[in-house]
Amino acid sequence: MHRSLCVAISAILSFASVGTAQDISIDLGPTIQLSLGGDLGGGGQPLTFMQVAPGLPTEPQALVSIQQVIDDLQLVESQRGELQARTQQAREKFQHRHEELKKKFGKKAEKSPEEFQQEENKLNEALKKELEEIVDSVLLPFQRSRLQQISAQAKLKAGGSDALNSDEFANALKLTDEQKKKLAESAGEFQKKLMEEIRELRQQRQREEIEKVLTREQQQKLDEFLGVELAREKSKDEQDNR
Repeated sequence: MHRSLCVAISAILSFASVGTAQDISIDLGPTIQLSLGGDLGGGGQPLTFMQVAPGLPTEPQALVSIQQVIDDLQLVESQRGELQARTQQAREKFQHRHEELKKKFGKKAEKSPEEFQQEENKLNEALKKELEEIVDSVLLPFQRSRLQQISAQAKLKAGGSDALNSDEFANALKLTDEQKKKLAESAGEFQKKLMEEIRELRQQRQREEIEKVLTREQQQKLDEFLGVELAREKSKDEQDNR
């Protein structure tokens, strides 16, 4: 796993979880999903944090423990100490509330998983909100403004044009409904084109690696063995655009 991604995950765990390594499963993709298990909820709703290269999360409460961000914000030792102490208290309070929720539901959690999940989601949101408030109260005005910028940068890099449709960007830019619609359409088209380009690039690179090893005669035999490439089935959208 890339070192920067490990740092990002460590930061998220520091601010958003209270379990042991055995309690946590990590799913990496466009987002980082941390599923709290074991004593903390038995497969409850994952806490999801968006990530962007080189692996930084986008949420302010996770960003403030990344060294690169700490340096950029010019956080002093007293601020870092206060953030650590208060977030630890918040985690402990969350753990206590979670244990109370488990006792309240008992075996009912298995019979009414949706209801239990809703209550668990509320706890997760409450923790997230409290952590945001802690960060907001510790930072100075210029640090808060800068942190918002860094978070916005990360969200835009992670979501592309589709990120602009979030309330945060849409309200700041005063986007019209027509602009929102066009951005959504653009995001969909971009994703399709990107996947097609990745597919073509992968095939090209595969062929280049093969040609490094095979002789010219072997390459010709390979082409004869494979024959004419099967035509790729076009998607419905591609057919409609013909």
